[in-house]
Order: sequence, then structure tokens, then C-alpha cells
Amino acid sequence: MRLITLKPKRRSGWEMESGPSAGLETDQNEALAWRRDQDQALAWRRDQDQALAWRRDQDQTLARRRDQDQTLARRRDQDEALA
Repeated sequence: MRLITLKPKRRSGWEMESGPSAGLETDQNEALAWRRDQDQALAWRRDQDQALAWRRDQDQTLARRRDQDQTLARRRDQDEALA
């Protein structure tokens, strides 16, 4: 199997190149494309992790506020009972 790549030519667009160096270029391009895909997947995962951390922080904040509201309601009930 012979690998063929196209490479830019100065004047007339593209020229075909074949042989061992063409295969090396193709392998390098595939490796770069794979690496770019991996980097994009990692960036997506990092974004998801940040979104989950933000959501966790929001949930904790809401839980604290709920606890404070319950504490204030208990105090209000106690104050009304004493009055």
C-alpha cells in the first residue's frame, strides 16, 4: 500500500507526493489530529468539572441558607411563645 499526500505547491496549488516521506507526513498529521481531539476532550471534561464544582458550591450555599432560615424561624417561634 502506498501513501499519497498532497502538499502545497508555490505556484499551481497542490502537488502529489508519494513514497516513504509521504507516509511519515500522514502519520504525523494523524498523530496531531488525534492529539488535538484529546486536547479538546480534556478541555470539555475540565469545563464539565468546573460546572459541577460551581453547582456543588451553589447547592452548599442553598443548604446553608435553608439552615439559617430554619434557625430564624425557630427563634421567631420561641420569641412569640415567650411574648
